[in-house]
Amino acid sequence: METPSEQPPPPVSTNKLKSQSLKSRQTTWFLFTTIIVLVSFMVCNLTPFINSLMGFVASIAGMATAFIFPFLFAAKLLPDMSPWKRHVHQTFALFAVSIAVLGVYMSIQQMRESFAIKIPFAC
Repeated sequence: METPSEQPPPPVSTNKLKSQSLKSRQTTWFLFTTIIVLVSFMVCNLTPFINSLMGFVASIAGMATAFIFPFLFAAKLLPDMSPWKRHVHQTFALFAVSIAVLGVYMSIQQMRESFAIKIPFAC
């Protein structure tokens, strides 16, 4: 015979656990969805023209990945490159940096002008 201490614990209702986890999952989903919608609304209304923002990102990321990093990496990783070619690569990378800085400056100017035309949250 089994003694009272050896008896298995009473079964836990799985329906109650499932409903609790479902409610917590629904709450989490609702919170994340609300946050994403609010952040999207803020970004869309704070940047009157998305062209300016895209130009800003392209000035920073596009120039760096397409023109700056490859030439600097080639100059650093190819030890058998002649000093003249190394100098050409570094000069081209410096030129690309100056073009990227100019692009960032012009994008910021364009954003300022767009804010003067249309203020945020004027929908």
